[in-house]
Amino acid sequence: MALGGMVGAVIFGWVSDRFGRKWPLVVGMIPQAIAFVLIATAQNTMFLYCSRFLSGISGGALFVLAPIYVSEISENSIRGVLGSILGIFYNIGVIIAYIICAYMSFYTVPYVVLAIIALFTLYIFFPESPQYLLLKHKDAEAEKSLEFFRGFSKNDQTKLEFESLKTSVNASSTKTNISLEDFKPATTRKAMLVTYILICGRNFSGVFPLMNYTVSIFEEANTGIDPHMSAIIVAVIQLAGTIVSTYFTDKSGRRILLISSLIGTGLCLSVIGIYFLLNHLEYDLSSVSWLPVVFLSGTVFLAAGVLNVPVYVMAELLPAKVRSIVATVYIATSWPTTFLVVQFYTPVAEALGVYSCMWIFAGWCFFEAIKAILFYSRSFSLALGVAMEWKIALSGRLLQFLGAFLVNFHTMVYAVVAIWPSSALPVLLSNSSPLPSGQISIGDASLISSILYFGGLVGTLSFGYIGKRLGQKLSILLATVPEIAAALCIIFAQNVYYLHISRFLSGIAGGAIQLIPAYVCEISEDCIRGILGSILGIVDCVGVLVGAIVGAYLPFYSAPYVLILLSGISLLSIFFPESPQFLLLHNKIPEAEKSLDFFRKQAPREKVTEEFNHLRESILDSQKNSPDIISIQDFKNPTTIKALVICFVIFTGRQASGIGLILNFNGLIFKETGMEMDPNLGTIIFASIQLVSFFTMSLYIDRFGRRIQLIGSLMGTFLSFIPIATYFFAKDSGLDVSAYSGWAPLVAFSGIAIFSMGLIHTPTIILTEIVPTKLRGTCVFIIYLVTRVQSILMMHFFLPLIDKFGLHTCMIAFATWTLCEAIFIFFYLPETKGRSVDDIVKTLVDKRKRKCNKTDC
Repeated sequence: MALGGMVGAVIFGWVSDRFGRKWPLVVGMIPQAIAFVLIATAQNTMFLYCSRFLSGISGGALFVLAPIYVSEISENSIRGVLGSILGIFYNIGVIIAYIICAYMSFYTVPYVVLAIIALFTLYIFFPESPQYLLLKHKDAEAEKSLEFFRGFSKNDQTKLEFESLKTSVNASSTKTNISLEDFKPATTRKAMLVTYILICGRNFSGVFPLMNYTVSIFEEANTGIDPHMSAIIVAVIQLAGTIVSTYFTDKSGRRILLISSLIGTGLCLSVIGIYFLLNHLEYDLSSVSWLPVVFLSGTVFLAAGVLNVPVYVMAELLPAKVRSIVATVYIATSWPTTFLVVQFYTPVAEALGVYSCMWIFAGWCFFEAIKAILFYSRSFSLALGVAMEWKIALSGRLLQFLGAFLVNFHTMVYAVVAIWPSSALPVLLSNSSPLPSGQISIGDASLISSILYFGGLVGTLSFGYIGKRLGQKLSILLATVPEIAAALCIIFAQNVYYLHISRFLSGIAGGAIQLIPAYVCEISEDCIRGILGSILGIVDCVGVLVGAIVGAYLPFYSAPYVLILLSGISLLSIFFPESPQFLLLHNKIPEAEKSLDFFRKQAPREKVTEEFNHLRESILDSQKNSPDIISIQDFKNPTTIKALVICFVIFTGRQASGIGLILNFNGLIFKETGMEMDPNLGTIIFASIQLVSFFTMSLYIDRFGRRIQLIGSLMGTFLSFIPIATYFFAKDSGLDVSAYSGWAPLVAFSGIAIFSMGLIHTPTIILTEIVPTKLRGTCVFIIYLVTRVQSILMMHFFLPLIDKFGLHTCMIAFATWTLCEAIFIFFYLPETKGRSVDDIVKTLVDKRKRKCNKTDC
């Protein structure tokens, strides 16, 4: 693989100077796809050798081109954060590899990787970097590229940046061919020296051997902990370290982060070396057997700076003209260095002891830290030509996206929990049940499915009350407590009662989901409210897919750790403020203004002030008669009644369309079709199609509007239900459907998966847009309470109805509802795209009043 990496770095480094950064990066993923196809079809070791070599080629392309491309499209204030994404996703990949390789079969793993590679194809919709286009004298295309990445709302700033960039590139390149003269400037030579030492440090710090031999190191340390589980824990901690280092990259600067990372890594490696020396001398270390886990975790946590800072600093320090060729040489030479360090770690450790290796790595870390302190004091700013900023300056829209994404991790946890019974129940009902108490009964299995929604009923009531008192953000954070408690109940489960309690607690936590749409709506700008609202649907689809995969391929007692990890990530939302509308409703005007400023960073001050005053006036108007207390009079307004009726219909459609039932009872339904398909695989396919469908839908929700999208979704689902209902009717009538059983149900259910996303997730966006701000929390609470009851009834009576009337009758009922809802939406739902919430509410008036107004005018 290292040899392939060297070849890939050389080839794609050369190609990037001739064909750009974007398309070589796309082409560079093709060898990776072929590599995993070879693993999936492997017959002997030659397949694996070829696979590893091809993976190395793709790795060489990635590590040369990705840092350069990211650096060239980034704003100065967030270049470090965006550069850190490479490290974050690398660590996520390590975690995924540890999990799937430990718990999945050899020939299943490649399909997971191929699915991830398929997501990379979305990159083709992004333009080439503006700096490369300027180097090739394509000024018009370069300006369009910069406008794409800066947004047209910053037109004046973008023009200034473009002119500065153009001047900088022209100054460094009077001709397109690279010559020896280009390497003679003092800043270029110093940047090359600094970058080379940093790149070497990635190998000589010992992080790569530690990652490759984590299991072996834990086995030799005699910690008594399962080595595979320890490796997963360490990988998760490494991911956390990368995220933390990302936060401080622009806040404290590259140099300080690098020095602290080197010193911390060196100290942890020194302690690990002492432990292995004492272990070698046969001291009794049973009382401190935890020490290797703690300090190895500390090493990988702190080493995030050692690994990631050099990659994006290399792209920052080197001049644009020589950036590609120098990066190619450095990355190409680093691959064989990595190979040698990893290859000879084991023989050196056997000859000199593991402790000697740890001290050698620690020595390099201290050496590089001293050199950074003494000689790097001005190198970063000297090469860049500007001083590094000490404070991160994220744009307001990025903060809105991050806030919406983090709070929606609760949605992902709930989706994983909701789909879990589809794969867990068959195992629990079998003789090979993992519970110490043995096989569970049908009654217990039914209760496991339905008690989640009873818990949801309690959670909806509880969080509806808490949300109005403590705020949406804090209430969403509190949902983490029952989420983690539910996961722990499964981890320590001895009998089915642990599972009942776990599902009930998960339902309580799910009650907080009602607060998420309102929070996201209230922090969003009008022009991107639809996209941010769609994040809930995307995350929900991802959660269903993750739940299907986790339930199908991870052991029963390993799956809850995934839930704990997701819940932990959601806690990062603690760094975001409460929504400005909630704070205004509670007369916290200074806090509300600060909150809006936080989510509108880098927006013109006049525009933010105007938006804040408009929000304040809107809320004051709604509080004129009853400033603090909500009464029955507030619900007698015709606009409020109409909004509630619309919300009730579209949210009932989420249940009455049967989509949730199809996911929960996929095993039974796919079995009834007569298809020879593993039910778990059917669930994964269904969830994957839903994810792609909803992702596509979210891109166009602010272009085509909510109303058109919802009607299209309902009609598409209706047309998809008709053939599957006909199929089941023909089958129940005794007709021969064998000629259609192999493809007709699959096509029909794929259609349902594609079109159903609009009717499932668009109502959540509409709910927060058409309800007055003062009543939003209460109305959301009422709607979610009603849907919880509907879910309980649907889950409880679905199987009896199938037994009595047949599956085809249920499918016809689902189809009938979608058609009726589409007609209702066509006549009664106004379009809400791109309009302020206050404006939308004002349009919800009686048609007669509107006619009268027109007549008076």
